[in-house]
Order: sequence, then structure tokens, then C-alpha cells
Amino acid sequence: MNILASNPFNPEEFFSFASSIVREPTANEAALRSAVSRAYYSVYLIARDRLFGLDGGQLTARIRKEIAKKFQLKHKLKRQRGLGTHEVVIFAILDKPDSVTLSHQLDQLREARINADYKMNQECLSSVGKQSWREYAKETIELATLILPLAKRLPPY
Repeated sequence: MNILASNPFNPEEFFSFASSIVREPTANEAALRSAVSRAYYSVYLIARDRLFGLDGGQLTARIRKEIAKKFQLKHKLKRQRGLGTHEVVIFAILDKPDSVTLSHQLDQLREARINADYKMNQECLSSVGKQSWREYAKETIELATLILPLAKRLPPY
């Protein structure tokens, strides 16, 4: 089998994998943190590809600049700052009709992913009102379940 000739990876598999981890009663903290991260990436990648084509291939410098300018105006920033790819996707969703909630929810998932991937201190759980990584991962999967169909219906940017 030629790997290069195969179909592109489906990010929904990240979601399925994350869900299976959360359903596993013996999943440890590392697995549950990974589930949080994979749940976010599933929704993020689907939204990015819907907005800007596979692997964000249609996200040109002009579009990135246009989105950054809108971000600057919305947040009343004096200096334009570059937006990361994740911010570009989350902010581009705001330009779509009836997608404000989706944008905020994807940003919530992004924050959960940052906590899971970068914050090793357990205080990050209490800062989001959670008692355990299982509780946090379960809530993240529930949120991803809610918004994944919305991300799949985003029109191109």
C-alpha cells in the first residue's frame, strides 16, 4: 500500500479515540489529558479544513491579514499583532452567521487543551472548577460532541 496515495486522515478519529479513553474506567491522568487534547484537535482541524481547505491550504497571507485586522478592530488594539493559526480559525468562525457560540466553545476547548498539555500543576483543575482529570475530560468530550457537527457545517471562508 502506498501511504502517499491514501486518503487524508479524518480528524474525527481523534474524537473517537478521545471518547474511548474517557469511557475506559482505568484511564490514568496521562491518558485523560491526551483525551482532552485530542478532542480539541478533532474539532479544530475540522473547522480549519472547512474554513480554509485541507490542512488550511487556502489560508493565504491576505486572508490571515484580513482576519488579524478584524481582530485588532474588535479588541481595539493600537498595534496589530500576528495571530496564531488557532486564533485565526477561532476568530474566522466569528465572521460566519450564527457562529459566535461555536467560536467561544472552540476557544473553551482550546483552553482545556492548553491546561492538559502545558499545566502540570493540579491547581489548573481547581481554577476551572473540576475535581479530577476524568471529570475535566468527560466535560471536554461532551462539549466536543456538541460542537463537532457545527464545525462540520461551516462554510468556506
